[in-house]
Amino acid sequence: MEHEEERGVPVSDYEFEVADNYYDYFVVSYFDKASKKTVAEITVLRTYDGSAGKPGENGVLGCVIRRLEWKSGIQYRNDEGLKTVNTRYIDAVLVRAKNALGWRGYKCLQTHVSTNDNAPGNTGYWEEFPTNTVGILVSLIIARDAKLDFLSSNEIRILDANDKVTAGVSGSVSGDASIRFYAGSAEPQNAPFRVNEKGELYSSKIHAEGEVVATSGRIGGMEIIGNTLQGL
Repeated sequence: MEHEEERGVPVSDYEFEVADNYYDYFVVSYFDKASKKTVAEITVLRTYDGSAGKPGENGVLGCVIRRLEWKSGIQYRNDEGLKTVNTRYIDAVLVRAKNALGWRGYKCLQTHVSTNDNAPGNTGYWEEFPTNTVGILVSLIIARDAKLDFLSSNEIRILDANDKVTAGVSGSVSGDASIRFYAGSAEPQNAPFRVNEKGELYSSKIHAEGEVVATSGRIGGMEIIGNTLQGL
């Protein structure tokens, strides 16, 4: 540009702009104000001091996938767009079908309360899973005519013909509340039959036939000591 001014052309007759801007270089284009024609281009390499950048913020936890059999009147969720809550959900529902698996599977696209108008098949609310994905959702242990309620990825409740909970298998709690198998109630802790993860069995009534082996404990008013029953 200095050579142009030496030939009598003022530098002020030119302008420049950044034509391309990349991580490791950028390009500066000089052009004539009057004709707008580019008269020169210069590639400028970027340099960095090599020091480590500041740690970024922690990312948002992924969504929990909840698997349920579709019913009307239930709030189904898709929290993918939420960034300010600790626990986010995406609901995947199963609908009984006359196919090899006995089910069709759908992903909830937006949080809503279910009605017949927004049931699976409505593409504004649901996206159907491919057949192989449905197989993963229902698992090989689920029969076509089963009455099951999928509360989450680690809990299954078994329902009767009136949708009343009759039994369940759970892996969702630990410690003293860790009931793994239960029957007779919708509440594992109060079920008349329940087994915790320590192997402790609770039952409101037991009918036992054949040999019973017990090495400790109490039976009625008697205590097992060694190989004998002794009164308390």
